Amino acid sequence: MKTERINSINFQAKFFPKSICKNASDLKTLMGQETIILRGKDINQTIYTRGVSIENGKVTFKDGRFLAKRNKENKLVPYGADTSMIEYEKVRVIFKDNGEIIEHNKPFFKTWETIAQEMDMFIKQALANYDNPNVVLKLTNKKETLTDNGKKQVQKLMSIFDSINPFGKK
Repeated sequence: MKTERINSINFQAKFFPKSICKNASDLKTLMGQETIILRGKDINQTIYTRGVSIENGKVTFKDGRFLAKRNKENKLVPYGADTSMIEYEKVRVIFKDNGEIIEHNKPFFKTWETIAQEMDMFIKQALANYDNPNVVLKLTNKKETLTDNGKKQVQKLMSIFDSINPFGKK
């Protein structure tokens, strides 16, 4: 039986085709267009679409703005707006908008060509069915911030609470 040596490949230099990059960028643009900003007197709310789930959670695509990793000092460092992540089965790939693979977790026997074909298919499916909630479920992130008026109201409440609570003072 003939055996062949498996050469290790430097995946840091591996790039996905431009079509995948364009489709992923288009999907992130659609997600970004759904950002809702609600301005109130005391509180502002911003609702972002941070990712999509395809085929009842079989595949997850996320915008890199909402992804982070821990550095050596155990602090969270965001990947950035120019990155995306796709996760399905045992495959997880984080890549830049130019197609460069940043991090990956792939099965040993699955080729990069197969992964690229599957990713392209899933991203195209998400683009084609983006407004169909039976196929694409949107994952959202809500952020609330106080306005200047809201800060004043909170400070008033805290001063009232401090005045009636004798144990809160030092």
